[in-house]
Amino acid sequence: MTSDPVLKPIDPDKDIVLTTDGSIYGLGWSVLQDGLLHAVSYGSFATTSHQANYSADDLEAISVMYGLKSIECFALCRHVTVITDNSHVLHMNTWKPINARQRRMIAYIMQFDIIFVFIKGSRNCHADALSRMYQDSSQQERIDNTARYMHETDDFILPVTRRTDNKIVTRSVGKQTDQSLNV
Repeated sequence: MTSDPVLKPIDPDKDIVLTTDGSIYGLGWSVLQDGLLHAVSYGSFATTSHQANYSADDLEAISVMYGLKSIECFALCRHVTVITDNSHVLHMNTWKPINARQRRMIAYIMQFDIIFVFIKGSRNCHADALSRMYQDSSQQERIDNTARYMHETDDFILPVTRRTDNKIVTRSVGKQTDQSLNV
């Protein structure tokens, strides 16, 4: 994580390896590619006070979910190998959800072409370090680093079609033409 080059750009034509770890302090993941598994992305979030009470299985599944969300546009088109130190996550395709949160996590994760591989916790260094980096953080630092809703209030799409009175006015972006249709 500290020697050059620290990160390489992601290659959309290559498969993705995702290492994940979830702890009561935080959720961490690293996205790797290439034959030597070089890092293309790192990420972590501090857990909320509610998430700190989740089971280890749920925390690991949440870290898988956030790792996939961080590279979703690439991961939907490629094969993803998830390396985890949680044996329950290995059986994601047969996991029986016990609540709505687990159903949502499993439904999101299972939309990817994904396989899970087990690794001993002591060998899962990148993700483990990222998930535990909030262990000594103050309460305000933890709040500042918790996951937020993916779409901000400024994230919106302007309509190209609008209704005025009994007409639908369509404006073509980049052209000077207007077309009006009576309804």
